[in-house]
Amino acid sequence: MSVLFRASSVGIGLNICTSVRSCVQSQQLRFAGHNKWSKIKRSKGAKDANRAKIFSKATRAIRVASKICGGDMTNLHLQSAVQAAKALQVPKDRIKDAINCTSKDTGEDLVTMRYDGHINTPSGRVLVICTALTDNKNRTAANVRSSFRKADGELASSGANDWLFDHVGVALVHKKKGYQETEDLSDSLSTERITINEEDEDELLECALENGALDVDFGDGDDNMHAFVACETSDLYPLVTALRENDYSVSEFENRYILKDETSSIDLDEESTEKFQKFLDKMDEDEDVNNVFYNSKLFE
Repeated sequence: MSVLFRASSVGIGLNICTSVRSCVQSQQLRFAGHNKWSKIKRSKGAKDANRAKIFSKATRAIRVASKICGGDMTNLHLQSAVQAAKALQVPKDRIKDAINCTSKDTGEDLVTMRYDGHINTPSGRVLVICTALTDNKNRTAANVRSSFRKADGELASSGANDWLFDHVGVALVHKKKGYQETEDLSDSLSTERITINEEDEDELLECALENGALDVDFGDGDDNMHAFVACETSDLYPLVTALRENDYSVSEFENRYILKDETSSIDLDEESTEKFQKFLDKMDEDEDVNNVFYNSKLFE
């Protein structure tokens, strides 16, 4: 993945940073688009029918991460799993139990798998990448293959959709330096009156670029308190560490797949959305599958 821009001088000034920011804003960034970061801002209310399975997936990821680091909460891999669980509103006691469950869960037999494929819809072919955490690769592959076929889709070889997606690290960062968020992001935003100005954004941009960021999206939606910072996957944890050391609140971070070019996204009509949503629901029900990435915009 080519780098959009990277600050090489540690002493870069705000005037230079502002110039870079203006240049960035005048371009069509390859990360720009309707849905580029949607998966990191997870649904705050899991569907009742799938809530237990969704919670199970989240706590399973915590147990695996905790096993690897011995429950050390300074470990960023464990922190990432915990933050993801909090975003899904997993109860605190379940998170705590998962962190402390290192002696009960072996974790060594769990491996990460990736599956590429497509789903045919009336609006067009939707390309999909699924990732899974499993202790039985044959079982998971069979279940995922069955879900694709039932949705009028087909699996391809792993990596087949690399031409469409970039694998990047993404962090959700509060724009105001020194601001400490509560565990409930929505409560934090509703109870605090925070003013974000261009200097705040310039300062965050400067810090992010100096520490390996490829892109900083300040957003233009309802949530103007946060920015999404993207980087190479290998740079995610060092970048998160650097941002926190510079007094920025990083509430969520993960490695994920995003579209290289948002023009390759297809808009699904109502019929296609209903069909594709059934496939996504099936993926939610599969306890091994932990993420699904795709190149479509659902009908609203």
